[in-house]
Amino acid sequence: MARLPVPNGDNQTWGRVLNDFLRQSHEENGFLKQNSVGTNNIRNDAISENKLSPELRAKLGGGEAQVMSTTSDANVSITSFGADPTGQKDSTSAIQKAIDTAHERGGGAVEFPAGKYKVSSPFIELKGHVTCYGHGSSTVVFATGSGNANDPTGVFHIGTYNTPNSDTSCTRAGLRDMFIKTGNGDFAAASPIPGVCGVLLNTDWKGAKSQDPDAVHSVRNLEIWDMDRGLVVIGRDDQAIQFYNIRIRRALNQGLLVGKPGSGGAADNRFWGMDVSSANRNGNGSAGIEVYTSQCKFNQCTSWYNRRQQSSGAIDPAKNGGSIGDGAGWRIKGTKNMFIECTAQENGGHGFIVEYGSNQFVSCLGETSGCNDSSTEKNPDHAANFCIIGGENNQFVGCRAENPRWKDNTYRGAKTGFYVSPYIVNTRVDYGVVALTQQEKTDGVAVVNKSLSSKSLASRGHSRVEVNELLYSSFPRDRDVISDKA
Repeated sequence: MARLPVPNGDNQTWGRVLNDFLRQSHEENGFLKQNSVGTNNIRNDAISENKLSPELRAKLGGGEAQVMSTTSDANVSITSFGADPTGQKDSTSAIQKAIDTAHERGGGAVEFPAGKYKVSSPFIELKGHVTCYGHGSSTVVFATGSGNANDPTGVFHIGTYNTPNSDTSCTRAGLRDMFIKTGNGDFAAASPIPGVCGVLLNTDWKGAKSQDPDAVHSVRNLEIWDMDRGLVVIGRDDQAIQFYNIRIRRALNQGLLVGKPGSGGAADNRFWGMDVSSANRNGNGSAGIEVYTSQCKFNQCTSWYNRRQQSSGAIDPAKNGGSIGDGAGWRIKGTKNMFIECTAQENGGHGFIVEYGSNQFVSCLGETSGCNDSSTEKNPDHAANFCIIGGENNQFVGCRAENPRWKDNTYRGAKTGFYVSPYIVNTRVDYGVVALTQQEKTDGVAVVNKSLSSKSLASRGHSRVEVNELLYSSFPRDRDVISDKA
């Protein structure tokens, strides 16, 4: 029986031994003999899809399943399952098949090669221990068709807005490095589809035991354009998740929604480098970023140029109506959260709206809130860079409220730097800066400025509110900086 030479053996006969072995499967011209290689000649795991050339994959056509059956390799490409990188054919079912295959093998990675991929309802369901990854902005996944505005889903989703995923194996799903949008796959702005978000996570095991007490998903390096909402995280078990470097543009409602209004969820998560702008396109009173949860950390996140569609009076903090968040940068109705080096810039509404307590803001910037250029009605008279209207035990350390373009009528800026509502308790503003607020003191509604103290605030209904080392820069003349009325 022919065999391969033995290393350091066969003395001077190794060449003859090798030739005898090769003649069993090769012609004299070096080509393989017909039928010389069959599946019974290939050891399990010897061939995996990612070892085949693109040309060979294309020639195999519909034979991908036969090739993949010889391997347990869980790293797959969506094009091997029929996804069309030209964007001409709907790739929803092919992408889902690739994800399901990796999940069935115990987890793995699903590659989205550079290209444009058209998807439609029911869109793409993420699975536990499966990471979907693309190649940056050269991988575009674009949504077509229609959605359900009464129960929104995501282009990539776990559960829907009203129906959580209760599968306890759905942990450590991953999504990274791609561009998600509507339209036809190019980079032009397109019309959002009501009911279709970019990414939606709603994981709730309803008390059942899972492999991990938290979902521990990972979402990073995405661009999300032209959606109902950009990124939605609302499940009770959507915890210990890392969100990193996500850019969101032109959402109909919120750009980033953390926790569901009225019920919370999505606690204990980390957000780095979120960049949200041009949200609230439909004028339903949304802010760019809304937080209805607890114990999350937001680092170096920005919310800017969000659109105020309603009148200036609709966001009057003294009225605290349902539209107060219209076009704001941030709306915070959660507790025990930290905001570090976050910004609200050139929003049509308020900068930061704080309605619940025990939050901490460190080195945050509220700038040019009530911006005329991002408002339907060109009037910033009720906007504040920091609008504190509820809660207790909030702390603002080293924060800056500024209107650097107050002379430019295209931009103008907030009436007040820090608006402190009556009956706010146990709140501190330390080592901050207020510069160039919009209006001068004329009608007595700006009750405190440089003489601000705990005593003066208490006399107007405030209790234990401290402002320490607040630097006022009101060039060319003194202007209002803090008030308890608009």
